[in-house]
Amino acid sequence: MIGYGIKGFAESTATEIENRTLYLFNGDRYLQFNYEVANATIAMSHDRRMSAGHTGLLEASLHRVIVRRDSSYKDPQPYSCYLKTGFMSAIDYFRPVVLHRLREEQAELFHSSYFITINEPSSHTVEHPMRTFGRYLDELEHVKDVDKELYKSEFNRKRTVTALYRVGLACLPPDSWQAHIRLHRLPEGASCGHTEAPEFQ
Repeated sequence: MIGYGIKGFAESTATEIENRTLYLFNGDRYLQFNYEVANATIAMSHDRRMSAGHTGLLEASLHRVIVRRDSSYKDPQPYSCYLKTGFMSAIDYFRPVVLHRLREEQAELFHSSYFITINEPSSHTVEHPMRTFGRYLDELEHVKDVDKELYKSEFNRKRTVTALYRVGLACLPPDSWQAHIRLHRLPEGASCGHTEAPEFQ
């Protein structure tokens, strides 16, 4: 059973905006709710300092969404905890949504050649977003020692990537950070061979 209690909450507290956009989720209100929680988690992570950890991030984001939908849950209470427990028990439904959102951010922040490697004309490997984010942050540490001005110019992207990496730490177990092999058409701009360094600007 999908998150007993939380699914009913998602259906009964849908707003007019949720009703208007439900078609984007093929009529699945619980999927829509999961996207709302994923977006809230990303937003809350952006609000944290770069040095902050990921502990409690998902729980706080879930609580924010619950309160946004029904203000009667503003203060912690047994039923609010019950909803959170139901959501966590169905976390495997949530994780693919988080991965999808991180892949969208990965494509927005980096050129495809940075995280895609061509295997052969009919297939390519897409690096897991968490691997991309971690690699970028490591490379940026090297840039700091080589070119301080370039490092400073990357501050905004670093802040965004740090926030997204924190989301992944909070929601996706490290053993799931595996590359994905795709057999369909290569995205425009990707080239054969190994991944390239990001275009620091």
